Amino acid sequence: MTLNVKLYSGAVHNQHVSLSKCCTVDHIASTIDDEKILNQLDDIDPLKPVNFWDVGSWGTSILEEGSILSVVCRDYIYTGEILGILFDPSGRMGDLIGWNRFKGQPWSNPLILKEFTAVTKPYIATCSLLNALSARKEKGLLVINDQNNGKVFLNHAGYTEDHD
Repeated sequence: MTLNVKLYSGAVHNQHVSLSKCCTVDHIASTIDDEKILNQLDDIDPLKPVNFWDVGSWGTSILEEGSILSVVCRDYIYTGEILGILFDPSGRMGDLIGWNRFKGQPWSNPLILKEFTAVTKPYIATCSLLNALSARKEKGLLVINDQNNGKVFLNHAGYTEDHD
């Protein structure tokens, strides 16, 4: 298991749009007219609640479906399994989700997250734990490959892997 962590030192507007709220793929797909994006959603249960996030194309390049992503926005930790990684150069999905663009640029690699949890933990405690677990920096993410260290962090994040 690889655990990836995206760390933000403060609140992020988009967290309130798609991390603190879930929706169904069916709800989002009903507003999409781009066949290429719709085709990417074909294998996902349209009625199962999911969350969305985008770590940028650089970070996305090291992510894989099935891996776990934790997004830390100051004192909030959102964690879920990556169900899908979309390719959307126009940023249409992000616009439909309601994300603010970063420096006018589209969010071109939305992640679909399932089995989602959200907890509040002091930011300093989370950073200290990540440091103690020797999370390595790679392409804007913190990566934990050691299974035991990953479990320690997931426990801190209130996430269990037995969601199925």
